[in-house]
Amino acid sequence: KGPIAIALPGLILLLFLLANKSLSLKSLQSFRLLPGALLVILLSVPWYWAVHQATDGVWTNEFFLKHNVNRFSEPMEGHGGLFLLTPVMVLAGMLPFSVFIVQAIRMAWTQWKLPEVKFLSITVMVIVGFFSLSGTKLPNYTVPAYPFLAILLGNYLHYACQSSRLSKIPVWVILALTSLLPPAVYIALSRDPHFESTAWVAIWLLPLPIGSMLALFFRKQTKIRAAIGSLIIAWVITGICFFSFAYPVLDKENPIVKTLPALDTSLDFYHYKRFNAAYAFYLSKPIPQLGSGAAVASKMAEGKPFYMISRRSFDSELEQLPGLKKIAEAKDVYETPYTTIYKFEPQTQYP
Repeated sequence: KGPIAIALPGLILLLFLLANKSLSLKSLQSFRLLPGALLVILLSVPWYWAVHQATDGVWTNEFFLKHNVNRFSEPMEGHGGLFLLTPVMVLAGMLPFSVFIVQAIRMAWTQWKLPEVKFLSITVMVIVGFFSLSGTKLPNYTVPAYPFLAILLGNYLHYACQSSRLSKIPVWVILALTSLLPPAVYIALSRDPHFESTAWVAIWLLPLPIGSMLALFFRKQTKIRAAIGSLIIAWVITGICFFSFAYPVLDKENPIVKTLPALDTSLDFYHYKRFNAAYAFYLSKPIPQLGSGAAVASKMAEGKPFYMISRRSFDSELEQLPGLKKIAEAKDVYETPYTTIYKFEPQTQYP
């Protein structure tokens, strides 16, 4: 992934050694940092150089400056938010067991002297903390923290099974959340004219409240393993059902699925200011940016037909350019923007 793949593990290692009071030249030597660095250089530099050459330096500039420095310093593609948004996304991604995060933190605090607990805790704090400071915030950024947080949560759940004591409030919280989720999804989809026909897929979320109710029942019976097992089974079933039955229905509303089959992919494609970058993947070719009306007009002056991908928020700017015709519009799935497709076809000149 670039510099971040060295910076974050390096910071985690440094903080762990400091917290464990084992930072010394000898301990650093035991990690064989120099041979490791040489190995990384031998593996990565030839590839970086090859892609730099193949793209005339464009990839190097885009990757290091735009997708590393700029993504951290400022929001990109509208993916910004408050500092707390990143921890909230982590808790959402670790459901259902992230409802026990307070109990897991308390246990980690009491077991802080254990090197394993220190390492796990520091890793989670560094990854989540780093991306909380980032200007651009996306749920997938913090996924590397999930395995470490899962072990900390599992540490508490193991204690709950051994002691037959599972905190009651988190179980009620997960029951409330899962009970609200199906109707909330149904209402949200039914109120959107682009997705109202797909609102029925909310039924595939019903195993969640059922599993939560069973968990609460077994918890009252002090059958802790059964309570935890009910949550696991419910979420696994929901995941399978969602990706097998609900997701294919929703994906049909994807602007790419709805618009790409009707487009002549042999023509040139450009984008105006912002666009759904997945088009570049499915078209398997670059989609250069035209960042101003003047740039679009200049391209039109060349007299060649082309497509322009943009967003509905820029319609007022593009509609001022004679010759551009909007041919499609579709809402991006799971996001707020609307994708728009414009086509330029030069008028045939007759003598």
